Amino acid sequence: KYLSGENPLLYTIMFENLDTATAAAQEVVITDHLDTAKMDMNTLSLGPITFGGHQVVPPSGSNEYSTEVDLRPEKELIVKIKANLDKATGALSWRFTCVDPETGEFPEDPLAGFLPPNVNPPEGEGSVLFTIMPRQNLPTGTEIRNKAEIVFDENAPIETPEWLNTIDNNKPQSNVLSLASTQNSASFLVQWQGTDEGSGIGDYTIYV
Repeated sequence: KYLSGENPLLYTIMFENLDTATAAAQEVVITDHLDTAKMDMNTLSLGPITFGGHQVVPPSGSNEYSTEVDLRPEKELIVKIKANLDKATGALSWRFTCVDPETGEFPEDPLAGFLPPNVNPPEGEGSVLFTIMPRQNLPTGTEIRNKAEIVFDENAPIETPEWLNTIDNNKPQSNVLSLASTQNSASFLVQWQGTDEGSGIGDYTIYV
């Protein structure tokens, strides 16, 4: 979609352990390689992090965050969550790791995990959210493309669909066409026109 350079880019990355999976996920890693040439790394802000029925919210403006979610007594597991941004490379990542609270290591039971098969949604679903500003003074028509990569345990990476934002930094122009100063009828035709270099004109608001 088209976006003014004065507005933040907002991304939500969703992931799911499919209902056909044979075991719960013990570790999920999400990696998003941001375009440092078009995004301002200093403005990144992590948003809510969810999995199943759980949600944690990093402090506003954070570009790194770590916490633990205790699943007891429902499950004898603790989920460690770590998110961080490498400003130099634009690599933004979230890592969910479940550990046995007694040992601090991966559970010995290979079927034990924090994200079960999604038989009863949203038990097997999760999401992460972040916002970031585009760099200043990007010309209209600049395309900012973004997609992420998700790894469940030792499986092959899964790529998300690519999302495209196009910058529109040119303001639209519009005007009412000239009318004669005197009209001979109570009903007369009024016309207007406009142009917009980027996203185009969706509608006009007429003031009388």
